[in-house]
Amino acid sequence: MLQDMFQDTPVYQHIFAQGKEEGIVLGIEKGKEKGIVLGIEKGKEEGIVLGIEKGRNEERQETLQTLRQTLLTLTAQRYPKLKTLAKGQLLLIEQPQILENLFLKIALARTQEEAQDCLLTWDAQS
Repeated sequence: MLQDMFQDTPVYQHIFAQGKEEGIVLGIEKGKEKGIVLGIEKGKEEGIVLGIEKGRNEERQETLQTLRQTLLTLTAQRYPKLKTLAKGQLLLIEQPQILENLFLKIALARTQEEAQDCLLTWDAQS
């Protein structure tokens, strides 16, 4: 009842408006702080995921490159005339398992023709 009497006074209205304004400002500041913290946490999580993904991709590319180089060396040593063909074919292969299978087939090939056939038909066999 006493509160009802004061609510209509200009002083009360002014103090109430000032308190409301300060509350809004504090609410916005707190919201920004919380938003920044949540944004940083989300950013860190996404950064970690992207970093792991990038690391895996780089590792995969390094593995592919190593396998390609090893297979090219094997082919050039055993069948020098197939080096150019091997170089071109190996660049087309994007799966380590296919390179590993091809390595085994080239290593076991008894003739240059057999090795050449392996290099030309790897995609049909995968």
